[in-house]
Amino acid sequence: MAKSRVETPPIFSFPDDFKEIAPFINQCDVTDAKGRYLPWAQFKWRVDKKNAESLWKAVKFKRMSQYKKIELKDEKGKPFVYCTPHSMEATLYRLVKITGGNVGAAADSTASDSLQSKFLVSSLIMEEAITSAQLEGASTTREVAKKMLEDEREPIDEDERMILNNYLLLQYAEQKCKDELTLDMILEFHRIATQGTTENNVVPGRLESITIYT
Repeated sequence: MAKSRVETPPIFSFPDDFKEIAPFINQCDVTDAKGRYLPWAQFKWRVDKKNAESLWKAVKFKRMSQYKKIELKDEKGKPFVYCTPHSMEATLYRLVKITGGNVGAAADSTASDSLQSKFLVSSLIMEEAITSAQLEGASTTREVAKKMLEDEREPIDEDERMILNNYLLLQYAEQKCKDELTLDMILEFHRIATQGTTENNVVPGRLESITIYT
Protein backbone atom coordinates (compact mmCIF):
# COMPACT_ATOMS: atom_id res chain seq x y z
CA MET A 1 0.00 0.00 0.00
CA ALA A 2 1.35 3.43 -0.94
CA LYS A 3 2.00 5.78 1.93
CA SER A 4 -0.26 8.81 2.18
CA ARG A 5 1.48 11.97 1.08
CA VAL A 6 1.87 14.67 3.73
CA GLU A 7 1.50 18.11 2.21
CA THR A 8 4.41 20.44 2.91
CA PRO A 9 3.16 23.65 4.58
CA PRO A 10 4.19 27.12 3.41
CA ILE A 11 7.59 28.10 4.83
CA PHE A 12 7.79 31.17 7.04
CA SER A 13 11.07 33.04 6.78
CA PHE A 14 11.86 35.74 9.33
CA PRO A 15 12.29 38.66 8.76
CA ASP A 16 11.65 38.34 4.99
CA ASP A 17 7.97 37.40 5.36
CA PHE A 18 7.11 39.70 8.26
CA LYS A 19 5.70 42.44 6.06
CA GLU A 20 3.39 39.88 4.44
CA ILE A 21 1.98 38.64 7.76
CA ALA A 22 1.81 41.99 9.59
CA PRO A 23 -1.89 42.62 8.69
CA PHE A 24 -2.84 39.20 10.10
CA ILE A 25 -0.83 39.11 13.34
CA ASN A 26 -3.75 40.20 15.55
CA GLN A 27 -6.10 37.69 13.91
CA CYS A 28 -3.96 34.66 14.65
CA ASP A 29 -2.71 32.73 17.64
CA VAL A 30 -0.83 29.52 18.38
CA THR A 31 -4.13 27.62 18.27
CA ASP A 32 -7.50 28.28 16.70
CA ALA A 33 -10.52 29.66 18.60
CA LYS A 34 -11.27 26.18 19.96
CA GLY A 35 -7.75 25.67 21.26
CA ARG A 36 -6.73 23.23 18.51
CA TYR A 37 -3.09 23.13 17.38
CA LEU A 38 -3.90 22.54 13.73
CA PRO A 39 -1.44 21.39 11.07
CA TRP A 40 -1.45 23.12 7.70
CA ALA A 41 -3.57 20.39 6.05
CA GLN A 42 -6.43 21.09 8.49
CA PHE A 43 -5.81 24.80 8.96
CA LYS A 44 -6.11 25.84 5.31
CA TRP A 45 -9.75 24.67 5.00
CA ARG A 46 -10.85 26.72 8.01
CA VAL A 47 -9.67 30.15 6.85
CA ASP A 48 -10.14 32.49 3.91
CA LYS A 49 -8.63 30.64 0.92
CA LYS A 50 -7.24 33.84 -0.58
CA ASN A 51 -5.15 34.61 2.54
CA ALA A 52 -4.60 31.04 3.76
CA GLU A 53 -0.82 31.02 3.29
CA SER A 54 -0.31 34.43 4.90
CA LEU A 55 -2.54 33.46 7.83
CA TRP A 56 -0.58 30.22 8.25
CA LYS A 57 2.70 32.13 8.32
CA ALA A 58 1.25 34.46 10.98
CA VAL A 59 0.30 31.42 13.08
CA LYS A 60 3.75 29.96 12.50
CA PHE A 61 5.31 33.22 13.69
CA LYS A 62 3.26 33.05 16.91
CA ARG A 63 4.30 29.44 17.45
CA MET A 64 7.97 30.15 16.77
CA SER A 65 7.92 32.85 19.45
CA GLN A 66 7.00 30.16 22.00
CA TYR A 67 9.35 27.41 20.82
CA LYS A 68 11.51 25.67 23.41
CA LYS A 69 14.54 23.61 22.41
CA ILE A 70 15.37 20.12 23.61
CA GLU A 71 18.67 18.26 23.60
CA LEU A 72 17.76 16.11 20.60
CA LYS A 73 19.01 17.18 17.16
CA ASP A 74 18.34 16.00 13.63
CA GLU A 75 20.97 14.66 11.21
CA LYS A 76 21.91 18.23 10.26
CA GLY A 77 22.50 19.24 13.86
CA LYS A 78 19.30 21.32 14.12
CA PRO A 79 17.68 20.99 17.57
CA PHE A 80 14.12 19.74 17.90
CA VAL A 81 11.69 22.26 19.35
CA TYR A 82 8.22 22.14 20.87
CA CYS A 83 5.44 24.58 21.68
CA THR A 84 3.01 24.23 24.58
CA PRO A 85 -0.27 26.04 23.75
CA HIS A 86 -2.45 27.27 26.57
CA SER A 87 -5.15 24.76 25.64
CA MET A 88 -2.80 21.85 26.49
CA GLU A 89 -2.04 22.90 30.03
CA ALA A 90 -5.01 21.09 31.59
CA THR A 91 -3.98 17.87 29.80
CA LEU A 92 -0.38 18.26 30.90
CA TYR A 93 -1.53 18.90 34.44
CA ARG A 94 -3.37 15.56 34.43
CA LEU A 95 -0.19 13.90 33.15
CA VAL A 96 1.74 15.49 35.99
CA LYS A 97 -0.76 14.10 38.50
CA ILE A 98 -0.39 10.62 37.00
CA THR A 99 3.40 10.79 37.38
CA GLY A 100 3.15 11.69 41.03
CA GLY A 101 2.52 15.43 40.98
CA ASN A 102 6.03 16.30 39.87
CA VAL A 103 6.57 18.22 36.62
CA GLY A 104 10.15 16.97 36.56
CA ALA A 105 8.91 13.38 36.40
CA ALA A 106 6.80 14.16 33.35
CA ALA A 107 9.25 16.40 31.54
CA ASP A 108 12.83 16.31 32.84
CA SER A 109 14.86 17.47 35.81
CA THR A 110 15.18 20.96 34.36
CA ALA A 111 11.42 21.66 34.47
CA SER A 112 10.95 25.04 36.10
CA ASP A 113 8.78 26.16 39.00
CA SER A 114 6.94 28.50 36.64
CA LEU A 115 5.80 25.53 34.56
CA GLN A 116 4.44 23.82 37.66
CA SER A 117 2.64 27.06 38.54
CA LYS A 118 1.07 27.20 35.06
CA PHE A 119 -0.38 23.72 35.50
CA LEU A 120 -1.79 24.72 38.88
CA VAL A 121 -3.34 27.91 37.51
CA SER A 122 -4.91 25.98 34.61
CA SER A 123 -6.47 23.49 37.02
CA LEU A 124 -7.77 26.27 39.29
CA ILE A 125 -9.28 28.10 36.29
CA MET A 126 -11.24 24.98 35.38
CA GLU A 127 -12.50 24.52 38.94
CA GLU A 128 -13.45 28.19 39.27
CA ALA A 129 -15.31 28.17 35.95
CA ILE A 130 -17.45 25.22 37.08
CA THR A 131 -18.08 26.52 40.61
CA SER A 132 -18.96 30.02 39.42
CA ALA A 133 -21.46 28.73 36.84
CA GLN A 134 -23.06 26.43 39.41
CA LEU A 135 -23.50 29.36 41.79
CA GLU A 136 -25.17 31.24 38.93
CA GLY A 137 -27.65 28.38 38.48
CA ALA A 138 -26.01 25.89 36.10
CA SER A 139 -27.40 22.44 36.93
CA THR A 140 -24.64 20.36 35.32
CA THR A 141 -22.67 18.16 37.71
CA ARG A 142 -19.00 18.89 38.37
CA GLU A 143 -17.96 15.53 36.91
CA VAL A 144 -19.83 16.08 33.62
CA ALA A 145 -18.65 19.69 33.36
CA LYS A 146 -15.02 18.79 33.97
CA LYS A 147 -15.12 16.02 31.38
CA MET A 148 -16.67 18.41 28.86
CA LEU A 149 -13.81 20.88 29.33
CA GLU A 150 -11.10 18.23 29.33
CA ASP A 151 -12.47 16.53 26.19
CA GLU A 152 -13.16 19.91 24.50
CA ARG A 153 -16.70 18.71 23.83
CA GLU A 154 -19.29 21.19 22.56
CA PRO A 155 -21.89 22.10 25.23
CA ILE A 156 -25.28 20.43 24.78
CA ASP A 157 -27.38 22.96 26.70
CA GLU A 158 -27.24 26.47 28.16
CA ASP A 159 -25.97 25.21 31.53
CA GLU A 160 -22.91 23.65 29.90
CA ARG A 161 -22.52 26.72 27.67
CA MET A 162 -22.35 28.90 30.80
CA ILE A 163 -19.53 26.74 32.18
CA LEU A 164 -17.60 26.75 28.92
CA ASN A 165 -17.96 30.52 28.56
CA ASN A 166 -16.72 31.02 32.13
CA TYR A 167 -13.73 28.80 31.40
CA LEU A 168 -12.84 30.65 28.18
CA LEU A 169 -13.36 33.99 29.91
CA LEU A 170 -11.00 33.09 32.77
CA GLN A 171 -8.39 31.85 30.30
CA TYR A 172 -8.61 35.11 28.38
CA ALA A 173 -8.42 37.17 31.58
CA GLU A 174 -5.32 35.23 32.66
CA GLN A 175 -3.68 35.94 29.29
CA LYS A 176 -4.51 39.65 29.50
CA CYS A 177 -3.91 40.22 33.22
CA LYS A 178 -0.86 42.42 32.60
CA ASP A 179 -2.44 44.48 29.83
CA GLU A 180 -4.10 47.84 30.32
CA LEU A 181 -7.88 47.55 30.71
CA THR A 182 -9.59 49.08 27.67
CA LEU A 183 -13.13 49.32 26.34
CA ASP A 184 -12.27 46.81 23.61
CA MET A 185 -11.06 44.36 26.24
CA ILE A 186 -14.25 44.80 28.29
CA LEU A 187 -16.34 44.16 25.17
CA GLU A 188 -14.28 41.03 24.48
CA PHE A 189 -14.92 39.87 28.06
CA HIS A 190 -18.62 40.40 27.41
CA ARG A 191 -18.50 38.57 24.06
CA ILE A 192 -16.80 35.53 25.56
CA ALA A 193 -19.10 35.43 28.60
CA THR A 194 -22.33 35.64 26.59
CA GLN A 195 -21.47 33.85 23.34
CA GLY A 196 -24.15 31.27 22.49
CA THR A 197 -26.52 32.29 25.30
CA THR A 198 -30.07 33.56 24.90
CA GLU A 199 -30.69 35.27 28.22
CA ASN A 200 -32.21 38.80 27.89
CA ASN A 201 -31.63 38.74 24.11
CA VAL A 202 -28.06 39.84 24.76
CA VAL A 203 -25.78 40.63 21.80
CA PRO A 204 -22.25 39.35 22.60
CA GLY A 205 -19.53 42.00 22.52
CA ARG A 206 -21.83 44.95 21.83
CA LEU A 207 -22.10 48.07 23.97
CA GLU A 208 -25.76 48.69 24.73
CA SER A 209 -27.42 52.03 25.48
CA ILE A 210 -30.14 51.99 28.13
CA THR A 211 -32.72 54.43 29.36
CA ILE A 212 -32.71 55.18 33.07
CA TYR A 213 -36.04 56.26 34.52
CA THR A 214 -36.00 58.43 37.62
